[in-house]
Amino acid sequence: MESLPSKAGVLRGAVALAASLWCSSCVGNLDCPAGTENCSGVCVELGTERHCRECFDSCAPGLSCDESRGCSCPGEQRLCGTRCVDLLASPSNCGRCGNDCGEASCVSGSCQCPGGFLDCDGRCVDGSSDPLHCGACNTRCDAPRACVAGSCVCPDGELFCDGSCVAITTDELNCGRCGRRCLSEQSCLEGLCECPGSLTACAGRCRDFDTDRSHCGSCGSACSAFAGQYCSSARCRPSIAWALGYGGGNDNVTVHQRSVAVGVDPVTDRIYVGWSIAGSFSSALRVAAFEPDGTELWTQTVNGLDRDADPQALAVRAGKVLVGTRAWNAEGEAFLLDVSTGGLIDRWTVGTAVTDVAIGADGTLVLAGEYRDAVFVDEVALSARSWHTVFVMRFDADNVAQSAISLGNGSVSDGPAAIALAEDGSVYLAADAGGLTGYYDGMTLPESGWLLKLAPDDSLDWVVPFDVQDVWGLDLGTTLTVHAWADYTTIAGVDLGRDTFVAGFEPDSGVARFATVYDYTGGDQPGMAAGDPRVLATPGLGSIDVGGRVRWRLPLTGIDGQSVALGSDFAVVAGRYDGALTLTGGTELESVGRDGVAIIRVDL
Repeated sequence: MESLPSKAGVLRGAVALAASLWCSSCVGNLDCPAGTENCSGVCVELGTERHCRECFDSCAPGLSCDESRGCSCPGEQRLCGTRCVDLLASPSNCGRCGNDCGEASCVSGSCQCPGGFLDCDGRCVDGSSDPLHCGACNTRCDAPRACVAGSCVCPDGELFCDGSCVAITTDELNCGRCGRRCLSEQSCLEGLCECPGSLTACAGRCRDFDTDRSHCGSCGSACSAFAGQYCSSARCRPSIAWALGYGGGNDNVTVHQRSVAVGVDPVTDRIYVGWSIAGSFSSALRVAAFEPDGTELWTQTVNGLDRDADPQALAVRAGKVLVGTRAWNAEGEAFLLDVSTGGLIDRWTVGTAVTDVAIGADGTLVLAGEYRDAVFVDEVALSARSWHTVFVMRFDADNVAQSAISLGNGSVSDGPAAIALAEDGSVYLAADAGGLTGYYDGMTLPESGWLLKLAPDDSLDWVVPFDVQDVWGLDLGTTLTVHAWADYTTIAGVDLGRDTFVAGFEPDSGVARFATVYDYTGGDQPGMAAGDPRVLATPGLGSIDVGGRVRWRLPLTGIDGQSVALGSDFAVVAGRYDGALTLTGGTELESVGRDGVAIIRVDL
């Protein structure tokens, strides 16, 4: 306890003066009992608040007397100024005199702020909401951030990124989180970097997986530059959709060594393929129908063909399938089948070869080929010739022969004939003249070969020679095909050097527009299908534009005698192969033994 000065001096002087006035001779001789003291003639006990350690040692109010310490504060209190205070609990003298806690409380001699408040330079502040002391005394929230639950937070939907609040749902530099930068073509929508429209982020850019050749269908899925592929509808095209193998060991007979014919129904996109199978003494014609996905619909076999016969052409339209065959040592035939069942509707023997066939939208039929001996079909006849001569024969929609013409007056020698039927009934006819000059309708047919246009009544509209040796540096050979379409009449053939060529002509005038050598591999039979804006040719499968440029090429090696037909967005190539075969892109054809038939759908 702390001792304090008393008022003893003042009191002693006052008492002494009074005593001297009262009985100055008695004071000093007063005999006080034990335990008391003579205090100016009065016996008093020391150790009291009036006479603490000596006479008149009086304690101030609130103080108590302790004989060893004199006047002092009670208990653990301490005197601060003139007051006894509890330094452990006094908010104005907390732990020491004069230590004012202000808004804080004094707890155990220390100033403490209420729960959740911070003591910042002697002030209690609410660290959960004070923007100047948010969570800590020195943490300041600058606008537009507010202090919420002791943290500086941005307004709803915003995040503090690089010193400022940003709307992460729309900010293209901080999309969804700080530092996520959208690509230059992207927008930030709902916190996600989104490419415009149907584009997808890939390899640092927004890509169109439907058309991007380097990212076709998915990121990093590149189309083959070697094959000239392009990307369409998220698929590399041309690409092999499926391939089937027929014939060979499956039939215990051998597919004939020459051609396979193919056609596509322009309405249903169903696929029809014809080939011959050779027995010991005769051949059979086999025709198979497929859905666009390759599912087989039916297979029809027509027996009784000459052993050397094989299909040269196939057309499908108006509910009919028409196949022309060539018998190298006998007669040519045409077969008409029902498109739904494959049932045989009719069969005609026509000359030595039916090399091409066509069906009009109204169901009319056109045959072209070669003949030498007289031909009789229904009421229509062709007179015998001294040489093989090109013929064109027309049938009505009821499959009855209506007319037939011969071109060359017996002067065409072993020339192949190829036709295309226009929607108005006009016929484009290409033939190799075998080096001999012929005549028709009062016009000379050049000896080099010719492309001509017959009006619906078979009158000659125009004729142009194949002066390919002089004009295009090609020497025409013996295999031809022809197609008519909106922009051009096109022909394809093999020259005597065994190179495949494609040429285009104006359909109304026959003016030559382009010619190109398509293949230099020495193939023995070209195929061609035409459709705006491209011409498709074999061997392999290539696309040729209206300027004669080969735009892409899909190799199909190991398949001979290829022919091609065009669907709505695909092509079908058919030909012969031996044993197992792996095609471009890894598609496999299982082994069907010797001389199998390959049927391949290629998406364009």
